[in-house]
Amino acid sequence: MQIGSFTKDNLKNVVRPAIQAALDKVGAEYGMKIALGNISFGQFEFKASVKTTIESSAAKEEAKNKEIREFNEYASYLGFKSSVLGCEFTSLMSGGRFRIVGVKMSSRKYPILAKRLEDGKVYKFSATFIKSILEEENKNIGGE
Repeated sequence: MQIGSFTKDNLKNVVRPAIQAALDKVGAEYGMKIALGNISFGQFEFKASVKTTIESSAAKEEAKNKEIREFNEYASYLGFKSSVLGCEFTSLMSGGRFRIVGVKMSSRKYPILAKRLEDGKVYKFSATFIKSILEEENKNIGGE
């Protein structure tokens, strides 16, 4: 099949799946996840972003260590001990049981990241909310 010009339909239904299949093959060969991002196009050309992540256990461990270092760095600033990382709590508002997994300081209102244990989805919480929940559950959270 030859494409005469690019349209939304042929990019979505023909070109993107073909490129993603080729990227998946390369990614599997080299232990990476390669995802085709947004595509912008004109009649005779298109451009797309590509995001690549290494899927090795060493890369996952490094990412986890970075999260721990970052949490330890900012915990006292937020009024927590570093031991709060990994604490579990129940939130009736968000529905379910959560584990504190990190901090995102670029999010000033909701810097605490917690993963819902039920499905692994990560939610953002305010430091004030987490403090009140952990104090309710009698967890020692005070700053160092």
